[in-house]
Amino acid sequence: MISSVIALNPQRLLQLHEQGFSSRWIARRLGVSPGAIDLRLQQIADELAQQQREAEAAEYRPPGYDPANLRRCRSCGSLVYLWPCLACCLSESNSPDVTHPHS
Repeated sequence: MISSVIALNPQRLLQLHEQGFSSRWIARRLGVSPGAIDLRLQQIADELAQQQREAEAAEYRPPGYDPANLRRCRSCGSLVYLWPCLACCLSESNSPDVTHPHS
């Protein structure tokens, strides 16, 4: 029975819900349980939230950004993009046993 809920156009299901129809009413019309309607509405909400997060993240990516270039730093485990981990490089340069080349 849940297949009829999944087959229902997500926009139509959201539209019915936003118009104030209860999950029980929608379920009765489709011949499924209200729990199935609630589950599908939650899935749709999660999908829309994920799309929104991806769209917002895409706005802040620099031109030419490729997530395949993200790697873990071998020292600290942080995610770094192509370059050596800046935090590890700075901590190594601030350690007392490292001499600065211009000193």
